[in-house]
Amino acid sequence: TIYGTSRNRIEAISLSDGSTEWHNELEVTKDVRKPGSDTGETTQKQYKASINGPLDITPNRLLVPTLNGVFCVALETGSVMWRFDPKDNQPTSRFRSANLIDDRTTVALDSDGTIYCTDIETGTPFSTYSLGGEAMPLVPFGNSVIAVSGNEVLRLDNFPNGE
Repeated sequence: TIYGTSRNRIEAISLSDGSTEWHNELEVTKDVRKPGSDTGETTQKQYKASINGPLDITPNRLLVPTLNGVFCVALETGSVMWRFDPKDNQPTSRFRSANLIDDRTTVALDSDGTIYCTDIETGTPFSTYSLGGEAMPLVPFGNSVIAVSGNEVLRLDNFPNGE
């Protein structure tokens, strides 16, 4: 199976015959102010969650960085297992990468240079780190990641595992 993306769509394609095994169009629900409301009354609206970085393929999941958080998608079915968005659908939560670095720890980098450690099973965050500014997508390196921020190349390791 090969996995491809386009805008907010992920697709699993069979290498044996080229057929689509599954696809998923990632969406988020946001509270928006009702038109004409002077009281701040809100309603919910569906938005496409545009994919914003490379997929990380783990043994049974895909980690997908988007403009609206990180999605964890089941490898076999394409269903969303969880979504992590620390800024609750604010436009500033543009994620550049998400990687599994050990059996339980996902590291996700947002466009502000903040790294979030989350549990791979639930998406629950348990630690954050700041790189002090905008950074390039993280590159996994064993149980470490390589980060490029400004003029620095950093190897980050010894992340907690959330247990």
